[in-house]
Amino acid sequence: ELIESLSECPLGSLECPPESFTFYQSMMQSSYFFMTATIDDALLSSDDWIGAFNGDVCVGVKKWDTTACGSGVCDLIVMGNDGSDLTQGYMDDGEIPSFKIYDKSADEIYDAIPSEEIPWTNLELNLMDNINVFPDCNGDLGGSVGDEDLDGVCDDVDACPGYDDNIDENNNDFPD
Repeated sequence: ELIESLSECPLGSLECPPESFTFYQSMMQSSYFFMTATIDDALLSSDDWIGAFNGDVCVGVKKWDTTACGSGVCDLIVMGNDGSDLTQGYMDDGEIPSFKIYDKSADEIYDAIPSEEIPWTNLELNLMDNINVFPDCNGDLGGSVGDEDLDGVCDDVDACPGYDDNIDENNNDFPD
């Protein structure tokens, strides 16, 4: 049975996750607790959702309402492969889940980075300080463009990847 049945969600309901945040219940489960959940270091609102994924397969979802969580610390139950057809592609021991945050106010889904990468293990309780959506080198929330050579030029437009584009080796007042 689908855990988050979208057909049962009233149109516009705040209780419904985005369509890609649906999964089936599994007998294999691991808990991931986050002390805080943020987007660019701003706390999530109670209308936002966090999803756990194995590749593009959703393996767990939690509406991030800290008033409904024990001591304001919410857990996200991440499902594992229990051998049934419904859980194919779910977590196996040693795999590391990825996370996404749905920002209801912006109606956007962002890639999120936990403070630690903890491999999935059945019946494990994992406690982490934070999960956050970071801006990338271009300032895009949840984006993937970096600055691998740390020269201040984003990799997607870097003319000389792996080389500091700002160095003036021949002292002519222009970067080489």
